[in-house]
Amino acid sequence: NLLLLCSMFSVSASYISEPLFNRAEYETHKQFKDIIKQAKLLFDLSSKNDKIILIQSSPPPRFLVPGRRGRKAEQSWYWPDIATSIAQTIGLDRNPDGKGQRMNEAISERQRRLWRNIWWSCFLRDAWLAFGMGRPVRINTEDYDCPKPTIEDSEANFGNVVRLRR
Repeated sequence: NLLLLCSMFSVSASYISEPLFNRAEYETHKQFKDIIKQAKLLFDLSSKNDKIILIQSSPPPRFLVPGRRGRKAEQSWYWPDIATSIAQTIGLDRNPDGKGQRMNEAISERQRRLWRNIWWSCFLRDAWLAFGMGRPVRINTEDYDCPKPTIEDSEANFGNVVRLRR
């Protein structure tokens, strides 16, 4: 997905040193903002796309470039807020099963695991940014019932990555 790829590039740009930018024919990090602008434009044009992709690609544009201040710091709050809003709109904050019973057979176990991880990523990002920026959390702990991810979720989602590193 092009949107997800541009979003990942915009995150990567935050960690690239000036000499590496210069070798890539960018004089400064600021010239790399075109990729960030592309990610934002793709996001705005992709409103009818898969909402999961929109959630996964909305937080990265907050990683603008070193020296964030003012309006750019506000974007640190804005993009995760967009991801949380979309996640709540499509119900990732809700348990698709009732009290231990599998109620919705249309949702595969793989989807359940992915959705749990995405929701809890939104939740943790909200808490982290609220703490770091001195703001209240956006997500009220009484407004969701999504179960916490398990070790099995992580193994199912990232097991191949772990096996490759060994």
